Amino acid sequence: MGDKVKKCKFVFDLDATVLQVIEVNVEKTLELLNRKFGNEFVERHSINASGYLHMVFPGFYELFKWLKDNGHEIVFYSSGIKERNEEAVKKIMEKSIGKYDNERVFSREDLFNAECMKNTNKDKDEVKKAIGIYYGNKKKKLEGKVVSSEELPYTILIDDDISYSYGGEEKNFLVVAWNMNYYNGDIYREMEQYFSFNKSFYIAGLIDATLKEMINNNKPLVDCLFQLQVLNTGQDFNKNFYFPLRQNREYYEKGLEILKQINSKLTLYFDNEI
Repeated sequence: MGDKVKKCKFVFDLDATVLQVIEVNVEKTLELLNRKFGNEFVERHSINASGYLHMVFPGFYELFKWLKDNGHEIVFYSSGIKERNEEAVKKIMEKSIGKYDNERVFSREDLFNAECMKNTNKDKDEVKKAIGIYYGNKKKKLEGKVVSSEELPYTILIDDDISYSYGGEEKNFLVVAWNMNYYNGDIYREMEQYFSFNKSFYIAGLIDATLKEMINNNKPLVDCLFQLQVLNTGQDFNKNFYFPLRQNREYYEKGLEILKQINSKLTLYFDNEI
């Protein structure tokens, strides 16, 4: 990314996006991970926060460094509890850039509660507008909470759960693959595992393409993301839209190419198993 790139804000969810908490069968899970990926991998990608083991998905340390090195702001927005979120973020950033750089962290208490709106005298149309296309009572509202109205067109929220999108901010949402577990250990689900486990590379590839579109077409960042993620599919954008771009392996491969400039040891996992 060159000097012409406008400095943008990238807001990351934590659970099932950047990391996965290991709450049950911890020893068995660690044994499985060590057998599959090796002890060095497990040590590098594990952090403890609020007394729980968390596994960070590969590539995120390099992704955060890449974004920071290019002058962009990284923000975190998780529905988890504040203390856990802040501890996890500090440890993630220490592993990413060697220090916690006062990255802003938003948590459960910062969520917009549409359920509370329903119990007030708010007009039904106003409630419906806040909920937006994707139903959900808890929303990660960006404007007025995380960024100003002027910054909103240059802010992207990266999350695995589109129901958190606030009405009118759907364009700001970069949706990644979701998986119930950090690693399934199930050879019959390797395609699903590929997209979830390697999501950092997808994010890097898509952000890179979006930034280039922004420069070449002189358009707001979110309009370029919407063009790539939605409009180019030719499908209608409604509650049934499932974001098929996240299954396009070209973005994963491009992201790997970008992040390997920071860490040459990076690789796409399960690439030869699907």
